[in-house]
Amino acid sequence: SPPYIPPTDISLSSARQRLRTAIEQTRQLRQAFTENAYDKYRVILQPVPSSVEEITNGIEQDPVRAMQELAVAKEALRMEKEREKREGLPLQGSGVGGGGG
Repeated sequence: SPPYIPPTDISLSSARQRLRTAIEQTRQLRQAFTENAYDKYRVILQPVPSSVEEITNGIEQDPVRAMQELAVAKEALRMEKEREKREGLPLQGSGVGGGGG
């Protein structure tokens, strides 16, 4: 089915422009967060793309590969969250933090 175009968009190109604007805003927020995380915690996050084109070119050139990469990243994140949950379970039942005795 064709992509959803809200009534405010008069064409697919206006919807794409709205998406590019959202991507740029997200990129800028990520840049600010990355800088603040380093300043506060001295951690280095993955580099933020320097432009919207750096984000969109790979998607436009090979959308199937882009979706596969996102699926792999999503699964890795899901597995990491599950591992964190499993590692946290013994602490909850051990009586650590009071109330257990």
